[in-house]
Amino acid sequence: MDKDTATKKVIVKTAEAKKGSDNKKSDGQGSSSNIFIIPLCLLIAVAPLIVRYKEFNTHYGGNYWYLANENQTDVFLYWRHIFITACLAVMAVALIITLITNIKAIKKPPVFMWAIAIYALFAFLSTVFSKYSYWGFNGAAELFETVWILMGYALIIFYCYFFINRDSALKMIIYSFLGSSIIIMLIGALQVLGKDVYTKSWFQKLIGVDGIKLSIKMPVYSTLYNPNYFCFYLALIIPLLFYLFLFDKNIIRRLLYLVDFALCAICMYGSASASAFIAVGAEMVFSLFFTWRLFAKRKGITFSLVGIVAVAAIALIVSGKFSTIVKHFYEGDSKGYIDYSQFPLQDITVEENDIKVRYKEHDLRFWLLPDDSMGTCFFNYQVDESNDGSKSMILLPEKNYFVLEEAEFSEIYVQPKIMDSEYYSFVIHIEDEDWWFAVGRNDYVYHYLHTPDFSVYNIDPTSFNVESIGKFAPIGQAPFVLFKDNPLFMTNRGFIWGHTIPLLKDYIVLGNGPDSFVHIFPMYNYVENYNYSKVGVDFSKEISMLTMKPHCMYLQIWAQTGLLSLIAFMVFYLWYFFTSVKIYFFEKYEDFRSVVGVIAFIGSVGYMVAALANDSTIAVSPVFWVILGMGIAINASIKKQKKEKEGADAKKN
Repeated sequence: MDKDTATKKVIVKTAEAKKGSDNKKSDGQGSSSNIFIIPLCLLIAVAPLIVRYKEFNTHYGGNYWYLANENQTDVFLYWRHIFITACLAVMAVALIITLITNIKAIKKPPVFMWAIAIYALFAFLSTVFSKYSYWGFNGAAELFETVWILMGYALIIFYCYFFINRDSALKMIIYSFLGSSIIIMLIGALQVLGKDVYTKSWFQKLIGVDGIKLSIKMPVYSTLYNPNYFCFYLALIIPLLFYLFLFDKNIIRRLLYLVDFALCAICMYGSASASAFIAVGAEMVFSLFFTWRLFAKRKGITFSLVGIVAVAAIALIVSGKFSTIVKHFYEGDSKGYIDYSQFPLQDITVEENDIKVRYKEHDLRFWLLPDDSMGTCFFNYQVDESNDGSKSMILLPEKNYFVLEEAEFSEIYVQPKIMDSEYYSFVIHIEDEDWWFAVGRNDYVYHYLHTPDFSVYNIDPTSFNVESIGKFAPIGQAPFVLFKDNPLFMTNRGFIWGHTIPLLKDYIVLGNGPDSFVHIFPMYNYVENYNYSKVGVDFSKEISMLTMKPHCMYLQIWAQTGLLSLIAFMVFYLWYFFTSVKIYFFEKYEDFRSVVGVIAFIGSVGYMVAALANDSTIAVSPVFWVILGMGIAINASIKKQKKEKEGADAKKN
């Protein structure tokens, strides 16, 4: 080797070493910076796995629509929200300390990224000024997505932007996510195959429910609480598995990706979630549009994966699962469109001096005539406010109730019930349902009495006073738009959306507060729910059918934190979306970072599509926000690298 050759090699090695050193400096704050990635790994990998029994107080007792015991139990969400809040607190402290001690080295966030901070601000203000702020600060049953967690989502974005600066940080997050997903999908696949671990004594001891009967009647839920939330998780994990399988050349890791992908397919099949298939379908379209170059580079693997997807699609069709999914999307669980003319009972309203019943296109009015001397009550009624005036109802002594003289109203009778020191109570029996009412002894004001199903609880209501058997409640028709004729759309979401949309005009600036949707949804439409139950829809006027959430993340944000917060959220996401489109449409995917960036982008698209029919939930949402934050950090890094390259090229020229 001559002297000149040796000198050239030294120069090359020195240049490469300098380049690597420069990359490390630009990538982060040294090896210790990966310590800051640990909370993100905990949110994306550990939080979705937390399942633990907890008894808690709902604090719902003061509401007319709540008749159950205030003390309820939770397995999936209570301890998870504690864990998530703790992680967010640690992240907040770490970020504040970093900003204080190293403010000059912190990169300036893009202007549009501040939109998510505005979203967090309106979430906080909506909670502070809400009548239901207790639940916003402390969490509510089946939800526990408090204002601290909503604000924490914005924190995650800034945290990722400041601290994810190295490929090693990306790998920590990605591989943590993959490891956790294998466990979640394995539990879900076992449920689909009829081997639910929640029925095993060892697992029940593990989660603290040993000796307590679990009543979970869902096809697949794993640790994610609900099949609907599986679609969120699938939308986030499937693109990751797909692209890593294409990009990664390690055979062992590829086999793990395939195993995880197969488990995802089983869970997706078992959930029969229409929104999951729609979300993944949207992701496939975006994948073809943005990553065709990557597919072209890996033709053999691409054709293999396409073949697997084709076989899975054929299996869905042959098994009849596809038709079930389509039916749920278009029709819900019954015949789809509702013919309201089939319901004789159309409305019940309580007026100051009587009860008005709309039945078979007639307006019937009932009022009570107490006879304290005889210890009973009599009843008068009127049909369509006729000129004949009121009529006395006919007492059938052997049955102890009163009937109307018209034959067309033979399905109706009125029966006196409890007479205590404060109220007279009576039942208007219509077809197969008892409707309870009470009249004040002193003011003669009429009230609807919301009562439980006494036959279920084996209760004799006459052994109690009036106020102890139920709660005074409003009753009537709630505003219903868009889906009035098809409330069963997307498995009854039409019913919920149609009643939610009229509420939104009241929440332009501030919302009603996190975890408070149940307080504003019109629970008083008891007649409507009763009629739906007659055609096989799973609605009833009992406590089991509380509507806790709107089943649409966008409606949820508007109702709970206000329209302005929804606009801020959408401005933020659309900024990320169009930034990603600009980057990845021309990307060649020659490094790990760009591949993970497009994974985050496509996963976020799938999530946002699934969110059209599902709510934000702590079962999955922290995973989404970590992936979204990771995507924003990667986009910033790619843009910086391209800008530096353009600058270097300009200097050469």
